[in-house]
Amino acid sequence: MTRSYELWDVAIGKRLARSEDRAEMASIIHTLVRRHASAMLDDLELYTEDESGETVKTSTGRDVLKWADGVSTRATAAAATA
Repeated sequence: MTRSYELWDVAIGKRLARSEDRAEMASIIHTLVRRHASAMLDDLELYTEDESGETVKTSTGRDVLKWADGVSTRATAAAATA
């Protein structure tokens, strides 16, 4: 089993996205914030499912965007050194 990421809107109790790719999930988060404004951040929760199938809450609220920003920064740095 591979690692996967799930993004939830807890205000409506709905999973917004699921991806096995960290950079793709970061992109999805950035797109949602651009389209729906940062006000929605308070209702977001990001979960990670590891290889053993255990699901862990990775970040909540505005920390979800910080997580996505960190992923994007690392991806950009890695591409620049490739």
